[in-house]
Amino acid sequence: MSIYSFFSENLSRPGGSERTLFFFRQGGSDVLRTYGEAAKRVAAVARFASSRLAIKSRGAPVAIMLDNGANWIELYLGHNALAIPVVPLDPKLKPQEISYILNDSKATVIYTDAHHIPVYSEIIDSLPEVKALVLVDGKAHNAPATLGGRPCYDLGDLLGEALACNDKDDPIAAAAVANDDIASIIYTSGTTGHPKGAVLTNGNFCSDADAAIDMFRQHVDSTDDFFVILPLFHAFSFNTNFVVPLRLGCGVQFTTSLRTIGEDMRHFRPSIIMAVPLLIEKMHDRIEDGIKKNPIGRWLARLGLKRLLIPRIKANFGGRLKLFIVGGAPCSAKLLHEMRALDMPIIEGYGLTEAAPIVSIRPFDDNHVGTIGIPMGNVELRLADKDANGVGEILVRGPMVMKGYLGNPEATAETLDSDGWLHTGDLASQDADGFLTIRGRRKALIVNREGKNIYPEEVEICIGRDRHVQDVVVIGYTESGEVGEKVGVIVVPDMDYFTSENGGRTPDWTKVEAKMRKVVATRCKSLAEYKTPRKVEVRKDPLVRTSAGKVRRFAYRNALDE
Repeated sequence: MSIYSFFSENLSRPGGSERTLFFFRQGGSDVLRTYGEAAKRVAAVARFASSRLAIKSRGAPVAIMLDNGANWIELYLGHNALAIPVVPLDPKLKPQEISYILNDSKATVIYTDAHHIPVYSEIIDSLPEVKALVLVDGKAHNAPATLGGRPCYDLGDLLGEALACNDKDDPIAAAAVANDDIASIIYTSGTTGHPKGAVLTNGNFCSDADAAIDMFRQHVDSTDDFFVILPLFHAFSFNTNFVVPLRLGCGVQFTTSLRTIGEDMRHFRPSIIMAVPLLIEKMHDRIEDGIKKNPIGRWLARLGLKRLLIPRIKANFGGRLKLFIVGGAPCSAKLLHEMRALDMPIIEGYGLTEAAPIVSIRPFDDNHVGTIGIPMGNVELRLADKDANGVGEILVRGPMVMKGYLGNPEATAETLDSDGWLHTGDLASQDADGFLTIRGRRKALIVNREGKNIYPEEVEICIGRDRHVQDVVVIGYTESGEVGEKVGVIVVPDMDYFTSENGGRTPDWTKVEAKMRKVVATRCKSLAEYKTPRKVEVRKDPLVRTSAGKVRRFAYRNALDE
């Protein structure tokens, strides 16, 4: 069982190769690509990867740093078919973050676009393992032939050569990719200042996808089309927008941009959408704005007859939409109830990258709104160290749990115990019907409303390197009426250093505050934008610490909340 086998099985089904796999817009025109057409391109990727690029089966990984699109999936499948691990990268990462991940994973080839040439020009000399770059649009942008002495290939050229090749050797058949072969190494923010690479196998993803499908088998089939908004480098989107559709033989539609989501939904007419709470909020706001701007809509809303507007509202989503699945971050119960009142079925779930990632889902017709559902059929779940209220840490075991963190046995041992239980760090309670409700987090992880994970330690280390900083603690904070957390920081200046800088005189506190805010902004330029603190509080008194010298993070848990 492998992700590639999920894809290739569609070709042997009656009419499977003629079914549309990809639907997207390019240059203002519609592009449709069938399973059969995609299969030829995937085979071509496997051929040039093994021959022209000399990438060895089950050898060093390759990295994909691209926005969503058919190329992303075809490149992944071509390498998965050869049992070559893939490292998915966020295209918005900063150069230092990219450099660390590529060196840690020892990726040998990078698939990216010409837009990122300046980024790689900056760091290419620090990437000794990288042998080549492949640009999806190299020719179109007159990309250089080499970068730091490494060749820069154009994807179109490589595909053209491979498609025209008459070599009868089949590298895919020779590879015989297996259940336990590594599929992805997905990097999550690190608790010690560096990201950690979660090693996930084909079996992890495939078993997780099968279990999720079992939860919705009566509601999802091969006639459905998945509308892809969330980035494929994220484990949630990867499995639900890529692996699951391939298993079912569904279509995959790509939004053109975040600005055209509404227009694209009306055009593509999707039936299933994966979302984070922020996206649902924006969709709900757009619905409400439309009602307020329409005189009849306002009148019906005042009379409590908003349901009469449902047909028109659904038409704006393409008219076929039957399911939203939301995850990645907490979603307010109020928003969920309001969307359900508009006959917009939203199903909540819970998971984490290390579990490939889905752990629990709320069944389609269930009314336990606000819970994260029940564990999937192949998931063992228990709550450890429960308190008097029945709240304990979620522990997970099953075929979806990662092998461990790449080259990091200490972090692996902290997360995976000897009995195979994955310690999530999330706190939950479970009712008599088995439904779980998240109650908090044992670890200090910050989850913003886009579902991105930020480890405070990573940001603290970045800021704490500055000589002006004596103490620093990074915490998540919430603003009234908003779901999800923002990154905030409390910093204490080193007044002795400030005084020495100021010729032995203690500087004015307002100047110290201004300097500290500048320090935070400057130091955090090396981090991804979503990790940058939105609120900075400068304090005179040292932070409260434990006897071991560690900051008592819990003491500042709600210090910045509004």
